Amino acid sequence: MQEIITQKQFLDLYKGGQRLFSDCLMQFFDIADATFENIVFHNCKLMFPVFRNCSFKACTFDQCTIYSGSFHTGRADTMIFDKCDIELTLFDNYQFFKSAMKRSNLRWFGLISSPGLDMSSSSQFKIITDPSKLSAEEIEELTRMVMGTVERLDVGLRLKLKEIIRQDLNRYNLAQPEEKKDKYASHADYSDAPLTYGEAKGMLESFFYGSQNPSKPKTPYETTGGYKK
Repeated sequence: MQEIITQKQFLDLYKGGQRLFSDCLMQFFDIADATFENIVFHNCKLMFPVFRNCSFKACTFDQCTIYSGSFHTGRADTMIFDKCDIELTLFDNYQFFKSAMKRSNLRWFGLISSPGLDMSSSSQFKIITDPSKLSAEEIEELTRMVMGTVERLDVGLRLKLKEIIRQDLNRYNLAQPEEKKDKYASHADYSDAPLTYGEAKGMLESFFYGSQNPSKPKTPYETTGGYKK
């Protein structure tokens, strides 16, 4: 059974010298301007982690699960993911040196302006290097995947996820979707309503299309829909 560890606990343990984190569940971390060295994550599950302007040096993720992770503007030196399961995760403007994803399963994996990562030994499904080329059908599929996970969360975690997505939209100066006011008419502040399917789709469309028209057909992006062996 995995032990739940909070962001504060993780940072305190790291500052205290701990470098091995095994069988841990880490949810909704949002860490900025940090440098991590010689950490080993073994059999850990990271749900909705966000790392902003962080550096990783000689860090290993061994048999870990990463779901909906965001790594924004950082550097990775000898950062190794081995036998990991990684889904709906984005590396944006990350610089990789001697780093690799080995024998891992990558699904809906974003690698935007992030050169130097070796993924040749991993299975790859929907590797996104140019988000603007996603089709409307693919956005719909992504929405169903996101909501399938969101609907299993309690209201507090759904609100937290909604906050994270809105922060990303603000970061990229993208339009915010309209709230579902009819469903949550009793709320004084509609932003306090949990994430809905329509909002999730609107957020994804805004993130991937920006100011473009989402109904406009897109050309296929560089990887095929099948797994790369």
